[in-house]
Amino acid sequence: MRKCCRLIILILLCCLPASFGLAQSNAATQTPLPTVQIFCDDHSSFDRFPTALTGTIYQVPRPDDKRTGYELLWTTQTGSGKMVIPIPANLNGKLTYSHVSPDGRYVTLLPLKRGTPLVVWKIGTDEFATLPLSNDDVDYLLDMGRERRDSREEQKLGWIDNQHMVMRYFDLEFPWFNYQIAEKTFTVVDQPFGIIEGDYSPLPYPALPVPEGNTEKAMDFSPLRHYVSLASGTRNEDLTFGNQFQIYDMNTLQLAADFKSHSDRILKGKPLWTPDESSFFLYHSLPNSPVFGKNEITRVVVNQGFQENRDLFNALESALGMEINVTYTDFELSSVMSPSGNTLILHVSAPPPNQYYVIAYNLSTGDIRAICDNGIPDTQLSFPVWSPDERYFGYWYGDIGLFDLTDGHRYKVAGEGFVGWISGKIVDD
Repeated sequence: MRKCCRLIILILLCCLPASFGLAQSNAATQTPLPTVQIFCDDHSSFDRFPTALTGTIYQVPRPDDKRTGYELLWTTQTGSGKMVIPIPANLNGKLTYSHVSPDGRYVTLLPLKRGTPLVVWKIGTDEFATLPLSNDDVDYLLDMGRERRDSREEQKLGWIDNQHMVMRYFDLEFPWFNYQIAEKTFTVVDQPFGIIEGDYSPLPYPALPVPEGNTEKAMDFSPLRHYVSLASGTRNEDLTFGNQFQIYDMNTLQLAADFKSHSDRILKGKPLWTPDESSFFLYHSLPNSPVFGKNEITRVVVNQGFQENRDLFNALESALGMEINVTYTDFELSSVMSPSGNTLILHVSAPPPNQYYVIAYNLSTGDIRAICDNGIPDTQLSFPVWSPDERYFGYWYGDIGLFDLTDGHRYKVAGEGFVGWISGKIVDD
């Protein structure tokens, strides 16, 4: 009897670890994909105004509004109106709109020709601050023409806080992405009202070795500059070309991660970091996919050893079909990180029947929302727009098309050019 009991116990003890291990393996392989919520009801057209709009949007009125001179169109939840910018006669026609400061106190006006200064207008007053710019700086600002409102153009000069602007100098000859090589800070002061120009500061990139045989080196810092990525062109085994990204730790200058293109999986764009550097996204084209022009996106988590995962794209394929395609024309517009880093936006197409989506992926919760769209933004004429509370994402293309990321509704705010969106309402109805 004792021997029989011992035999039964021994059998159970031998079987339990195997059964337990199998259960763990199944749990690991059967982890459910994130759920994708789809919002496509009554989306044949955009509604005119958001019902829960926060803050104030500043735009340039359309020419058919019979405007004269320089005006700002403002829009809030309760209405809209215009403000005249009393441009001095000697600068009339020589300036173009740029950006409003985060607190809504100032608007930057950029030169349209040599000999014209950088101008800051104190909104609602007759006060202007001017600063003469060098011909080189004016030529740089005008290099791609004001008719091209692409991501690089929008980033050349912008506000970094309520009192400071930064001019970002990009290598305009580099074809891949916005390769910034220097910067200069401008400080706006109130007493007396003026602009103080800082020094031109080249970015101190480390000397990093380009992999043998690769070409067209460019470097890019992570948001906090704890890492630097080295991008270079590489030839695949089938003689096609792709990118190679090497991520280096700035403290040690040691190689932290290396991502290579292959003949069936080609890297494009550049790493898209979250502001806290906890992760970044990579964009790939899949030339051997049965879906023509197939593109996908993967997430790389830094504290997990820079391992890639495809959970987001797998979830989108499961919900929207295997033929979906992440739009790629300019990665810095096709895939957009919110200012807080909490939300990633993708533009996705799902043919047939050629349905387009704006995808909002919440990095904290894993929540994925797909909102139907009428098409794909033109990345040479459009750029991303975020509301201060990040409830609304949109893109400017003349009008602003806005997407409510909470309920999937779409809206349109009319105007010729986007100048900024501030959190407060500083204008009177």
